[in-house]
Amino acid sequence: MVAPTHKRIAKNTLLLYLRTAIGLIVSLYTSRVILRVLGAEDYGIYSVVGGIVMLFAFLNVGMWEAIIRYFSYELGREDKARLAATFSTAVNIFIVLWSIVFLLAETVGLWFLNYKMNIPADRMYAANWVYQCSIVTFLVNLLSIPYNASIIAHEQMKAFAYISILEVSLKLLIVFMLVWLGGDKLIIYALLMLGVTISIFLLYRAYCRRHFGECRYRLGIDRALFREMFGFVGWNFVGNMGNSIRFYGTNILLNLFFGPTVNAAQAIANQVNTAVFSFVSNFQMAIKPQITKQYAAGDMAETVSLIYRCARYSFFLMMIMVVPVLTNTDYLLRLWLQNVPAHTAAFLRLTLIATLLVTMWGGLATVVQATGRIRLFQICISGLMLMNLPVSYIALRIWDQPTAVFYIAIAIEVVSLVTRAVLANRQVNIRLARYLLTVVGRNVLLFVPAIVVAHLTSEWLPDNFAGFILSCLISATWSLLIILGLGLTRAERTFIAAKIGQKLTFRNNQPS
Repeated sequence: MVAPTHKRIAKNTLLLYLRTAIGLIVSLYTSRVILRVLGAEDYGIYSVVGGIVMLFAFLNVGMWEAIIRYFSYELGREDKARLAATFSTAVNIFIVLWSIVFLLAETVGLWFLNYKMNIPADRMYAANWVYQCSIVTFLVNLLSIPYNASIIAHEQMKAFAYISILEVSLKLLIVFMLVWLGGDKLIIYALLMLGVTISIFLLYRAYCRRHFGECRYRLGIDRALFREMFGFVGWNFVGNMGNSIRFYGTNILLNLFFGPTVNAAQAIANQVNTAVFSFVSNFQMAIKPQITKQYAAGDMAETVSLIYRCARYSFFLMMIMVVPVLTNTDYLLRLWLQNVPAHTAAFLRLTLIATLLVTMWGGLATVVQATGRIRLFQICISGLMLMNLPVSYIALRIWDQPTAVFYIAIAIEVVSLVTRAVLANRQVNIRLARYLLTVVGRNVLLFVPAIVVAHLTSEWLPDNFAGFILSCLISATWSLLIILGLGLTRAERTFIAAKIGQKLTFRNNQPS
């Protein structure tokens, strides 16, 4: 039986929050400088050209989820021999995928870039440099997955946090170099980012080889395990292909209809969304291995409890940050970027609303992964996500408004959330009606008064920096009060009050 994990989850979450806080500050600064140095057009080109390669991102996510599942499962069973075999098998699968991605990217992808993309002719040379750098970056990231997944499965979040902090520091250094260096800034930026990716991969590899005995490749193929893992990975690919095409495919659609400046607006909205969601993803990163380990240990009560907590707490964390941003979007973007590309505010608001829905299904997907019976789940979810592309294309043809793709994404995300809950309930009895009412329904009911009151309050405040700060504080505090009063259970409130009381008592008893 796996030992109680609440303290471990809390500790790992705090370590990841340290990493995220530093990364957020750096990314907000670097985005502003890079947008100014590159200009909206080149910034959009970097985003959309990299997006062609990132259409293969479902391979990354599929491998990541599969390896974390297998590593966590074997750690839960305490089977070290199987764990070592899993790592070597993962590398063998990577070799196959690496070859496929390289072939497709250098043929179909290269043709699409040069003959179909809406990019000014005088920037095609730079766009091809960006494309080649993006291919190598993607392949290096794919190779790093077994090492990253091993760190997460072992729950060594301190190493993950410190290496990530080094990564954002190197990216900050790139910004200063980009300002000082001459030449084509877009090409230089792509090359420098590739250098950071390679350096961080080598660091992850060195750490894992030193600390985890299984992270050493051994020649030979365990055919049975290879077939099992490749089948699992394959169905993961099917599921994540829909998400990848939804995200990067719609980015390409926007380029075809509106050009690279709209891609710049979407890239900025996605960056803010990623920064906000990273706080939630860090919490989920800490709790997901525990869901798998508890399932592997046969503790179904704790498994279901973790699923509920994952969905509720993830939404609470996201809501506290999203409500102030939604309330002050226009001023926030002006303060941050000064020259804000058209449509950025609308894109950001709609993206954040969609992500609020995403926060509630992380635990559901994890428990299905833990069971290993993922075929039906991945087929259904992938089918729903793939609907984004044709429906968005039709909507853009009819309305010619770039925001149409985001409204469609929100609608499909609602259907997807319910579908995930239904399918997860088939695998593990999560008490479906209770989940939909007490988690999904309750979260929505908490969000509505939070955003309404925050918006009405902001209307009475001046449109300046003091008003912005006051509005953010009021919005976040009001959201927190709603969560404490209506979102948490009585037992959770009692637990928090007891912990605060213990801390205050400990401080008062300290010698002066």
